[in-house]
Amino acid sequence: MKKITTSFLVCAISLVVCLPSLAASDEVQARYQKLLAEEADLAGQIAFDLNFGEAALDASDPGAAVFAFQRVLAQQPANEEAHLGIARAYFALGEDGSARRHFELLYSVADADTQAYIQTYLSALDQRSGVRRPRSSAYAGLDIGYDDNITQIRDGQPPGGFGVFDIQSSKFSKLSFGARHQQPIGAIWHWQLGADGDYEKYHDFDDFDKRRLNVDGSVGGRVNLWYWNLGLEAGEVRRDTQTLYDSLSLSVVAEHRADGFWKKLGLRSLDRDYGSQFFGRDVDGYEVLLGARHAGNNVRWTDIGLDVLIGDESAKDDPADTFGRDYITAKLRWYLLPLATVRIAFGYDYSKSKFNDNGGQTFILGLDREDKFRSALLRVSVANVLRKGLDLSLEFSRDENHSNIPTLTYDRDRISLGLRYNWGA
Repeated sequence: MKKITTSFLVCAISLVVCLPSLAASDEVQARYQKLLAEEADLAGQIAFDLNFGEAALDASDPGAAVFAFQRVLAQQPANEEAHLGIARAYFALGEDGSARRHFELLYSVADADTQAYIQTYLSALDQRSGVRRPRSSAYAGLDIGYDDNITQIRDGQPPGGFGVFDIQSSKFSKLSFGARHQQPIGAIWHWQLGADGDYEKYHDFDDFDKRRLNVDGSVGGRVNLWYWNLGLEAGEVRRDTQTLYDSLSLSVVAEHRADGFWKKLGLRSLDRDYGSQFFGRDVDGYEVLLGARHAGNNVRWTDIGLDVLIGDESAKDDPADTFGRDYITAKLRWYLLPLATVRIAFGYDYSKSKFNDNGGQTFILGLDREDKFRSALLRVSVANVLRKGLDLSLEFSRDENHSNIPTLTYDRDRISLGLRYNWGA
């Protein structure tokens, strides 16, 4: 009898404690159901949609809340209450990218108290993804391969006055390396430093060694949804002890990323100096970059991007403008992830250029030509081969250049196998 009395007392106390919360829950659901019944007639009215969105969130129906706040933003894109509400709804749905976008849009204009409130959500998103933590990473790779036309000469072309005008093939090896560091600043900004480089050497080049060195350093960062990057690139192509040409370029690129859709705009300046075997021709120029990329929520299949480059090159100290090249290039890239550790990259480049030398200062006097260049790339990489961080890749590419001058029309195939080791995040 004593046990029964004690159990009854515990249940009674629990019921008294729980009754207010149960009543509140019933009240929330009743309010939501009432507004839900009115939605067909009142949807589209700003006050109603804001009220309905909050009620849907309180009633644990974030999907309905998203639609309500979207209706508000369609009419008032800067409505702060709607941005906060839809961000919370996306957060509850687990759509972190969309949630972060709306939180960050609001954070940049919110008062201190609202920023502190938003920061709790941003911190939770950071814990989910880790994207806002300080990160350092590096990589090193080695590729070996074969190139069937390193001199880029048309098949069957008669030899000219220089031996390099014969078709030559060669084995090649390439060393690549890079490092990155990203450091958060405040709630939504960060800065980063990076460097990349590669050294490529052809081993069978008609008793010569042909080498190419390229180093690229960059500094960048993020402000809200805008990413920026300033890059400095230096390169050199050598044959034995002779420099065929060296180049130096400076670029600045701004990129806007929202909901998996990225827009890019950039400008690049170029300085290229040729050696004496090419009559010491020095060239400078510029290049405008326009790009778009869509990664979507399912990056496994929908990661596709297109860059368009519009450029102009001309000889230095050439007031008559008799030497130069105008070009436009389109670069398409499509990435697939059929398995968690397998990545497939398709690439296709198309370029059209007009090259003129009306001054007749190269070995082809009075040269005035138009070229159409096509390049196809297929690269398959497998991550974590034998050990974590070690990637294996196979790459095949084919280049075709069609010129109005037959002797400058050629095709070229390359194949390579590579290993790359990644350190850090």
